[in-house]
Amino acid sequence: MAIQVKAHDRGGVPVRAHTRSYPGSGRQLTIAGIGPLLVWDASEGGITFEGEARTPPAYRSTSTAPVQPGADR
Repeated sequence: MAIQVKAHDRGGVPVRAHTRSYPGSGRQLTIAGIGPLLVWDASEGGITFEGEARTPPAYRSTSTAPVQPGADR
């Protein structure tokens, strides 16, 4: 559905008649599209809930060079 806008003047500039979407309809359409995609992906096995949740290991530098205090100045 769309809103019908009649021809009018806006700040002295003529505007032709046109149609436009309802405010917020783009967000609603996005949400309505994401839902079926998630359901389809889950049905295809793209989403699995197996195993244990793990946290990634802490960051470790691969550099073997010693760090000298004040070397960055």
